[in-house]
Amino acid sequence: MAIKNILLPNISSAAFLAAEETIKTERTKANILFVCRDEQEMEDFVLAFKTFAKEQERAFAMIGEDKYSISAGLYEFLSSKKPITAAALYSVCAKALPGRKDFAQKTITIKIAQSMTRGELLFKLENCGYERADFTEKSGQYAVRGSVVDIFSPNYDAPCRIYFSGNMISTVSLFDIETQNTKENLEEYVVSPLTFENNASNLANWTKDFEIFLYNPPEQALPLMPGAQTAFYNLPAEDFIDCGLKQNPSFNADFKLFDAEAAKQLKEGYQLKLYCLNMGELQRLQEVFADYEALKRIPLLIAPLREGFYSPKEKFAFYTSTQVLNRTYRGSSLIKKFDSNQAKHVRFKELETGDYIVHQEHGIGRYQGMKTLINDGLPVDCLIIEYKRGEKLYIPVSDFRKIQKYIGLKGKAPRISSLSGNAWREVKKRVKEDAQKTAKEILRLEALRRSNKAQELFGDDRLEREFADSFPYEQTPDQTKAIEEILTDLTQSRPMDRVLIGDVGFGKTEVAMRAALRAALSGTQVLVLVPTTVLAAQHYKTFTQRMAAFPVSIELLCRFQTKKEQKDIVSKIKKGVTDIAIGTHRLLSKDVDFKNLGLCIIDEEHRFGVKQKEKIKAKSLGVHTLMLSATPIPRTLNQSLSSLREMSIIQTPPPGRMTIKTRVLPYGDDIVSTAIRDEIARGGQVFYLYNKVETMQEKLAYLQKLLPEVKFCAAHGQLDERTLENTLWDFYNKRYDVLLASTIIESGLDVTNANTLIIENAQDFGLAQLYQLRGRIGRSSSKAYCYLLHPAWLLKKKQEEVEYSVDSFFGKIAKKKKDVNEEARKRLSAIMEFSELGSGFKLALRDLEIRGGGELLGVRQHGYVNEVGLSLYCDLVANEVKKLKGVPVVRTLYATTNLKVPAYIPPDYLPSDNERLRYYKELMASDYEGKKLLLAKLENMAGKAPEELLNLIEVMQLSMDAGKINIRHIEGGEGFTEFYFTRTFKIPESSITKLLESFRQNIMFLPAPNGDGIRIYHRQGNILAEAKRLMDILKLLIIPQET
Repeated sequence: MAIKNILLPNISSAAFLAAEETIKTERTKANILFVCRDEQEMEDFVLAFKTFAKEQERAFAMIGEDKYSISAGLYEFLSSKKPITAAALYSVCAKALPGRKDFAQKTITIKIAQSMTRGELLFKLENCGYERADFTEKSGQYAVRGSVVDIFSPNYDAPCRIYFSGNMISTVSLFDIETQNTKENLEEYVVSPLTFENNASNLANWTKDFEIFLYNPPEQALPLMPGAQTAFYNLPAEDFIDCGLKQNPSFNADFKLFDAEAAKQLKEGYQLKLYCLNMGELQRLQEVFADYEALKRIPLLIAPLREGFYSPKEKFAFYTSTQVLNRTYRGSSLIKKFDSNQAKHVRFKELETGDYIVHQEHGIGRYQGMKTLINDGLPVDCLIIEYKRGEKLYIPVSDFRKIQKYIGLKGKAPRISSLSGNAWREVKKRVKEDAQKTAKEILRLEALRRSNKAQELFGDDRLEREFADSFPYEQTPDQTKAIEEILTDLTQSRPMDRVLIGDVGFGKTEVAMRAALRAALSGTQVLVLVPTTVLAAQHYKTFTQRMAAFPVSIELLCRFQTKKEQKDIVSKIKKGVTDIAIGTHRLLSKDVDFKNLGLCIIDEEHRFGVKQKEKIKAKSLGVHTLMLSATPIPRTLNQSLSSLREMSIIQTPPPGRMTIKTRVLPYGDDIVSTAIRDEIARGGQVFYLYNKVETMQEKLAYLQKLLPEVKFCAAHGQLDERTLENTLWDFYNKRYDVLLASTIIESGLDVTNANTLIIENAQDFGLAQLYQLRGRIGRSSSKAYCYLLHPAWLLKKKQEEVEYSVDSFFGKIAKKKKDVNEEARKRLSAIMEFSELGSGFKLALRDLEIRGGGELLGVRQHGYVNEVGLSLYCDLVANEVKKLKGVPVVRTLYATTNLKVPAYIPPDYLPSDNERLRYYKELMASDYEGKKLLLAKLENMAGKAPEELLNLIEVMQLSMDAGKINIRHIEGGEGFTEFYFTRTFKIPESSITKLLESFRQNIMFLPAPNGDGIRIYHRQGNILAEAKRLMDILKLLIIPQET
């Protein structure tokens, strides 16, 4: 049966008619095909059919023009045991398709315990038209790592990871695209083909057993290719049947008009229903309809219908919120589409070809990739660095610690070094001299702080234990460590200068309160400085609630108070009546004078400017100082890395916290409306960040017109005190769905029900600020979503600027071009990369790479830092500080090894150079337990670890253990292993005696110019295993000595 839908008012009515047809004629098992114009109509039809045929168990297929939806749809036709409801585009009807037999033959079914080699599967995937990629992120891709193959077949919503054990499939699991972690095991995974050698069939042949056909006529004649007419007209002919359904009138959001029409229909005996897209819409319309006699009698339901209709014959009318409110809506599949289209744009690379890189011994060059070379018969991964005049240096894995990514100041490009001559040595000597001056300045500042000795704060053990026990949450290990470090600092006469780094919601405030209570119970006052009045009010509330049962006086000083109130509080502070004063920069005013200040806590330290920090310094001489930040500014981070400040890091998330799903998308009304509606549909609220105060009211009006059913409010720093406070309070109490705000939400607005954040023009924000803003959501056990919206051109088009240099002969000449939007792209990529919980510190380090380092002491060292890079400069400064203090510079020693075993990450196990480099760095930086965790992560991603990788982990650990007892090199031979010590280390006589007793005639002492060694003979066999066994013995026999 075919229904000529020129007599149907809209897509919803077509779905209703199809559903009714199956029910009335008792053909609930009939297959249905709806032919329409575009993808939105397909989605609308399927969603509407599901609404009207809820009791029917059916399979659904949407066949668009792309090969992925065609493949998924045809697979559904071929395999489904349920009746099918399908929607297809007119262009697909005229398309040449593979036959059923050809499709079935090319379909790959993957099962557990199936006998198949990895090579066979890869051949089949290529034959099916799948594209190989480093990571499987969208339909039609596959990736290969070790004994693992990742595949994303279009007939599934998630990709699959196949683990091979020899020539057999051992495990089949779905995995998450964002984290790349497996999440669910399957018995089988079916891969539908994308390309065919012979397309001799068409949609008419595939739908021969279908019984119901509907058509939404195209707006213009179809441009059918020769031969396609036959394919199209093989579908059943269109019959002219008047179904009696009519289009609802348009009300243009005029509720009086709608009420009059509803009253008329109710009087005539119509049954009315109104379908809303979500609970938020339903509740809003209930509130509106309460004022109208007829409308309040209409039952409100939730269903994904965009269009309504009515039947004069059957006396019913279905209305939808989209029609009543006169707006358009596109489903959440829009965001999924952008997710897959842009997946490749947002993977931030650790190093890219051409990046500047610093080698401690050879200077600055350009990174040219990674290459596996054969050295002494063994494969080894090497980084390639290109120097002046094209000279190349190959850095083996064992020397990766000697290189660092170049970070300069103000984004200035460095001068490339030469491998020949002494130029680099001279540069280091010159920079070292400046580092000595900087070190002296650091010591001068430290001496100044020491000269104003701080009070030793010991508090009250009993009360502090009670306070700790009253903490209503489970304390994380990082919190515990930070509390211990800070409380220990407070007992010293040297003023504490510590930075506490932790993500928003990770418990920094609780740690700060432990310190504040210690100071208050020690008889001193505490200054808690915050950047905004809103955050000050929130901290005041938190402090007073937590400390209500303790003998502590807490006051808030901010601009929300009257002058008389402020004067009274300032007086209490001067008299010492107030133990803890919380406030904004108002606390830094000249009239605020603490009687006995013992601790200064600065929250969101990155929000304070240089002048404000100078005022803080003046107030905090001889006072313990604690800074809190999720993402410290480069200068603060530099000072921490340079030993000028102590640093505590909280990276452990609280139990139950989930990662925030971050999407980087071009701005579009459809995306905004979909994101807001999706959040409201699950009962949540939305932060919408729009950082242009002067046009915020216009934006508010625009959003209200776009989403008239949604309750919006707006907030920014220029509102008067009472309006701002009331707006935020009403949003907190769920009187509004969406808060349109400036960056005022960055600090201190905790709304656990708000789990979607939309940031318009995200490219204009700094990396740390984006991270801080994202921390406003995801503070409950619900999944949170962050949408970073940017202009459409940002990730497509390079906006280039020409830089000029002045030549004495030619005058002003073009020097080079640079992409001025590159930094913005990197920021958006990085914020995507660091979506896991506890990434604030890592993000701050990445921010150093992207926008440069800032100044270390407030003095200008740009030239010297740029000559060697920020990391090496900080190392030089830290060492010079220790030398001037008379403290030995203890360098972590790692022994070099030559054990005649392959120890690297094979490229066929992890093909991506950037991924291998990242794991090399993480393995080097981890202790043995950390290495085992990384190995487990790798095995999840790439299958069972090859022997070479296991060797690498053992060699790295051996190198670390050997360095601790002053061994600089380990040499393996047939039947013996040699251990060479550093030049300055002399084996103690007691250790020599123990060595002789343990090894007797199997040990030989070897004199060497760079440090003596020992040779130990042993049975022939696994050289690495013997070296490990001997190292375990040597660790017990040799007394370690600092180098």
